[in-house]
Amino acid sequence: MTGQPRLRAACFGSSIALAACLPLDDLSEYSSASVIPFAGGASGSGGTASGAPSVSASSGGTLSGEGMGGDLSLDPSNMEGRSGAAGALGDSGGGASSLAGTSDAGACSGDGEFAEAEGQSCYRLTADTALWVDARAACLSWGGDLVSIESAAEDDFLTSRSTIDVWIGANDRELEGTLVWADGSPLVYTNWGDAQPDDFGAQEDCGEKRVVDAGGWNDRPCDGTLQEFLCER
Repeated sequence: MTGQPRLRAACFGSSIALAACLPLDDLSEYSSASVIPFAGGASGSGGTASGAPSVSASSGGTLSGEGMGGDLSLDPSNMEGRSGAAGALGDSGGGASSLAGTSDAGACSGDGEFAEAEGQSCYRLTADTALWVDARAACLSWGGDLVSIESAAEDDFLTSRSTIDVWIGANDRELEGTLVWADGSPLVYTNWGDAQPDDFGAQEDCGEKRVVDAGGWNDRPCDGTLQEFLCER
């Protein structure tokens, strides 16, 4: 049976997917300078393999076949120019992924912890007793400080959660008569009980919130009483 002769071809490349084939009958038309063997490996970070054809092995899926009639895309969306470092997850180059480390009401669930309705602060009411200075050290270790009460609404909220007298941050330890919070900020709002603070005996420099005064504040010796305390962060 006569017919057309079978076409024989020579293929160049390390695999079928990357091969470039030429009919053997036409091979003579190409000089040794025009047929450059593949040399080196594809770069896994979006680089270009040396030699011809030029191959870009990126995680975006685009294989660049320069000199062979355009790009050979393995990705139906033909996302050219996407490097492996700018993938769809956006964790490098393609968008930032941020993990917030700030405290909020959702993280305020430890022993003795509770949050206000707005979720701006987390409080901790401890059953442990301590002197004012030691109470502050415990609050700092927890990641906050002795509570600073900034408004009547906050004061009323804390009164509703307290059933014992507690240390608060108000004090004039540094300068008698100049009351500040534990962190050094001034007192903008106050709720001192009747005739308080009175610095009785010239030795009362630290503030407490008292149940007997419906949450009103009182000053007392910083190092003379062990009592519970209220932290805020």
